[in-house]
Amino acid sequence: MPLRDAMRVFALPLGVGLLLAACGKPGLQGSLTELINLSYTGSSILFTDAATSVRFTVPQGTGENTVLSLAVSVADLQIVAHGDINLSEQVVSGGQRGTVTRNVLNDPHRTFPALERGNLRFESVPVAGETVLGTFSVTFKECTDFACGRTVFGDFTAKVPKP
Repeated sequence: MPLRDAMRVFALPLGVGLLLAACGKPGLQGSLTELINLSYTGSSILFTDAATSVRFTVPQGTGENTVLSLAVSVADLQIVAHGDINLSEQVVSGGQRGTVTRNVLNDPHRTFPALERGNLRFESVPVAGETVLGTFSVTFKECTDFACGRTVFGDFTAKVPKP
C-alpha cells in the first residue's frame, strides 16, 4: 500500500476519534479527576455584591448533584472583564477568597482543603440573564486529607439567573 493511502487509512480513525472526544460530556480537568468524577452537564453563576459562585451540576432524580462549586468572596472587589481574581488570598473578613465544595448524592466528600493557589477569570462582567464565559484553576494545599495537593481547572460557559 502506498504511503499516501496508508496515511488516509490512519487519518480517518484519528479524525473520527478527535471528533468524538470533542463531543463528549464537559468535564473539569486536573489531578482531582483521579479521585472523583468531575463530568457535568450544566453550569451556572450565582452573583451578588458579596459573593459569587460557579456551580457545575448533573441531574439527579428530580434534583441535581453539584459536582463542584467554587464560591468567591467579592465584597471588596470590583469584577472586571478579563480581570484575574486571586482565590487563595486572605480577605479582610477572614479566610480565603475562594472555597471549593461538592454535594453529590451518597458521596461523603463535600469540603476540600484550603487553596495553595487559585485563579478565576470572567470574560465579561456577570449580568443577570446573560451567559458568561470564564476559566478557573485551583491547587489545594499539601496535607493528609482527601484532595490535598490536587489540582482542578476548566473553562466554563454559565448562565447568570435572573433574580
